[in-house]
Amino acid sequence: MRNIKANARVPGNFIHEGYLEHVPYVGYRITPLGRDRRMRGRLDRTARPA
Repeated sequence: MRNIKANARVPGNFIHEGYLEHVPYVGYRITPLGRDRRMRGRLDRTARPA
């Protein structure tokens, strides 16, 4: 597993894409964009035919 903070400038990284933000001395926080992506993923999974 790669280090999210160390690879923050790499396309595809959740920080680079704007889904997470680094919070010093705390860790990471999901951004509004990240919440939207997460909810779209849930909707996409439920929309699949059985």
